[in-house]
Amino acid sequence: MTLTEASYWTRKFAVLGAIVLVLLIIVTVVLISAGNKVTLQQEYEHANFRCTKTPEEMPHLDIHTTNLNSNPDSEIVLSTVKGDIEILPRVVNVYAFIDTPQSLNALNTAKAFAKSIGFDPDTVVRKRNSSVYEWTDRAFKRKLIMGASNLDVHLKTDFKDKEKAMPSEGRLPSDSEAKSIAAAFLNSLPNTDRAYSVENTLSRYVAITADGGFTEALARSDADLIRVDFFRRKAFISIKNPGKQKSDKVVNAYKKMFDIMHDTGSGSIFYTIKEDSTVTDSDGRTLEYYLLETRTLSENPNDPIVSVYVGPTDKRKKDNAFPNVYGADITSWKIEDSSCGTYELIPSIQVVSMLKDYGSLVSLTPKSDPDTIRPPSSLSVDSFLVQNIYLSYLTPKKYTPYLQPIWVATGEAIFSSGDKGSFMYYLPAINYDIISAPVEETAPATTTQKN
Repeated sequence: MTLTEASYWTRKFAVLGAIVLVLLIIVTVVLISAGNKVTLQQEYEHANFRCTKTPEEMPHLDIHTTNLNSNPDSEIVLSTVKGDIEILPRVVNVYAFIDTPQSLNALNTAKAFAKSIGFDPDTVVRKRNSSVYEWTDRAFKRKLIMGASNLDVHLKTDFKDKEKAMPSEGRLPSDSEAKSIAAAFLNSLPNTDRAYSVENTLSRYVAITADGGFTEALARSDADLIRVDFFRRKAFISIKNPGKQKSDKVVNAYKKMFDIMHDTGSGSIFYTIKEDSTVTDSDGRTLEYYLLETRTLSENPNDPIVSVYVGPTDKRKKDNAFPNVYGADITSWKIEDSSCGTYELIPSIQVVSMLKDYGSLVSLTPKSDPDTIRPPSSLSVDSFLVQNIYLSYLTPKKYTPYLQPIWVATGEAIFSSGDKGSFMYYLPAINYDIISAPVEETAPATTTQKN
């Protein structure tokens, strides 16, 4: 073979080798992409819309708020560290609330609870056409109202006469003690959702004003009470892991997404993961689930639907099982353990552009007056700088059939006065325009999570 021929064939083989290498790379990329696609499709690639029989039966989420911002020309702009929004889930769980019918024994059950906290059970008042039971304790300036259907509890103390309402001396419990007392009070109720626990609480220091109202105390030394707020967590994604198979791929893919969500902004406050949750299916088989959870929020994040006010022990209340509890607001709609279906969300990248027309401003706190218990009634905001977007669920005060997801936008508010502060916007997250008839189940029987 001549030198010219050798050079010719060397070039030929080089070209052929390059072509083969390119083909191998393309095939590898296609296989990896296909593998990843199949992995994600197994869980939450497509919504199944199974909570209702028809699309029209899924109610659009209606968020009730007051007008916190008096400036209609405020601008809402994205102001994240990276200049964009982190990838968030596209399809998530939706849950059904349990509509508890009124028990035939509801009055006796309510009387027993009223007696346990020092009220005379036989002084109950039920007004005509009213759905609540009421008791009044004139000695300690208290009133108890309980719902007749789901036995909600609203305990109020009138602090206008503070000397009668609470002892002049006494030690305010520590934060951990207050949480334990509040949890015990909550668990003593006849219709408590066991999803509430000490782990899922926030506490705030409360000062009693001269007119008997509440304001936020900036330091424990200024506090008269500790308000313990309870919230629930629900899994927005539930990953079944019955064995090895391809489940490791599923778990790792969603764990990566979870880590991004958890480490962004205040994500650690919203998101938790349960790696080994025992689940029993309809056939009695025990399975393991990986649950990616987020916290539920009330329509007003500063006024939760489950809160208990704890203060010094009132030794005068001899027949009261909870002499430390001075108030409670508990509206506890129970939620089904397992989801009724999955629904596609409005893409997170569209949230900021939709807040102006479809969002609800639920919290606005200036730095100069950071009172979240009794915030200013209305302020003028020039700009809302959205720094983070989270996924949550909304628990309304009034009964609604379904626990639905919301997008939560937080960041910095620039007030017209030049002051700065923080804000929180809610946006219904379900894309209602694409809801279709339920998609038939092709996977094994549905499961129920044990609390």
